[in-house]
Amino acid sequence: MHPTSRMPHPAPPLLPSAPDPSDPIAQLDDAFLEYYEARQRAVLARLGPAVAHVGDSLYLRIGGRRVVGPARTRRYHQLKTICHLPLAIQTILGDEGGRLAEEGRDRLVELRRRADAVAETIAGAGLDAVQTARQRRLLDASRRFIAATLDAGGADADALVAFLRAQMDDIRSNIADAANDQLTTMHATFGSWVAAMSREHWSQLRVVIGSGHMARTGNLAAQYFSRALGDRWEGRFDREDETASRRVPRLRGRDRRGECVRPAGDPRVRHPRLQRLLRRGEPARPRRPGGRGRAPARRHVRRATGGTRPSRVLTRARAKSPADRSHL
Repeated sequence: MHPTSRMPHPAPPLLPSAPDPSDPIAQLDDAFLEYYEARQRAVLARLGPAVAHVGDSLYLRIGGRRVVGPARTRRYHQLKTICHLPLAIQTILGDEGGRLAEEGRDRLVELRRRADAVAETIAGAGLDAVQTARQRRLLDASRRFIAATLDAGGADADALVAFLRAQMDDIRSNIADAANDQLTTMHATFGSWVAAMSREHWSQLRVVIGSGHMARTGNLAAQYFSRALGDRWEGRFDREDETASRRVPRLRGRDRRGECVRPAGDPRVRHPRLQRLLRRGEPARPRRPGGRGRAPARRHVRRATGGTRPSRVLTRARAKSPADRSHL
């Protein structure tokens, strides 16, 4: 017998969980929330300007104003979503494949229906000719595999792995183009804000990168803003596969001489802006406010060997809903 079976089971509470707005305790809490928000606004104003990257938007707080600009466009999500189609098939079948259960069959049928609808409309999605052809290849290959799996009543692990590997080049190209979109859009938005900043505001500027979880190593926005503000990028990728064509880019942080991170010869890092961000000696910072040339690197940042100066780029869990982002 499980130990908890001997424990008494109390009756559920009869009182509602939410306090009555007329309750003096609830009114006391309302007063605290009001004063807390006022203090938060005062502290934020004293700290100087800040940029937050949350989802598809950049938020700038400066001089009592709140400005919102795009961080990504619809193309980013179009390319990313098509990449998810082979992954959805793997999710339904599992890593080992096998015979289809009724639930798995129903899910594959629904997935095929949705993929068919995308295939009919992909020509009008606004992608260029190369990208459109690539999406057709991914869609057609996925639809054929779904049809074969439904006809056979399942798929073994070897067939599933062969299908997934055959799509990897197109998936990587989609990822690269989605990164292109994000970098270009962020740089246009952030660059327009920096151009209007004073030197004092630029020196005070901080950036927060939001995500639904702890930011992944190699977070693109964190790399961009770390480089733009002159901070050292601490992240690195580890190799996933010994085959060079299937290798995640390995990035290195700055060493004691201040060397910038750069890709270890990975051919998928194709975007000129990203190449400049990662290439030694060619910082891709916005124009320095109030002067000519690029903004100088911030020298006093933490070193990989254990320095103490804080970075100007932070990562945090993002707000879960638009209502939770009012403080941004």
